[in-house]
Amino acid sequence: MSKQQDFINVMAPAAQTLMKEYGIFASTSIAQACLETGFGSFLPKDKTTGKISYNYFGVKGTGPAGHVTCQTWEVYNGVKVTIDANFRAYNNVTESLRDHHKLLMNKRYIPVRQASTAEEACYQLQKCGYATDPEYPNKLISIITQFNLKQYDNIVETVPGPFPDVAGDRWSAGHIARVKDLGLMVGGGDGCFNPEAPLTREQMAALICKLIDKGML
Repeated sequence: MSKQQDFINVMAPAAQTLMKEYGIFASTSIAQACLETGFGSFLPKDKTTGKISYNYFGVKGTGPAGHVTCQTWEVYNGVKVTIDANFRAYNNVTESLRDHHKLLMNKRYIPVRQASTAEEACYQLQKCGYATDPEYPNKLISIITQFNLKQYDNIVETVPGPFPDVAGDRWSAGHIARVKDLGLMVGGGDGCFNPEAPLTREQMAALICKLIDKGML
């Protein structure tokens, strides 16, 4: 698997989750992160202190972790100009993703949110002033096409289950939900049930005792 695909695999789950919450195409968000960071190869880093920004979308300003100052380029009147700019800094990747989507809730980005396709959203990003590069939409669309990112826009809704790792449509979901409600079996320290894990003898002993205490055995 390529480094590009590894990066996409990291970004996709959060992008899909935020798509359901904010309505921004996951493919567009993933493509932006790929383009802005070279598939995670570089992030805005302070040119003096070396501080890493965890800024995956090239958002300027001040973030939860302050900002970093580094060189970038903009296009003014058709001329490419190198400038110093302050970029928002975050504590982690998730903060960056969510802040990006919050930024796109601004009134100026209504056309982006109303786009009927990922491609249209790409063009609207540039028209709404997100980027000054006139080729920005085409670069995003090229990434979306090359890596089949539109597959991440097709979110399959799953039926909620009794545990995070037990989907509602799993054949054993009803049985697991019942023993959970009865207090006979609970999740592990991570909150998951681990449905395919083997049952140890001591776990069996604890289960039998619970059944006896509840008068069920």
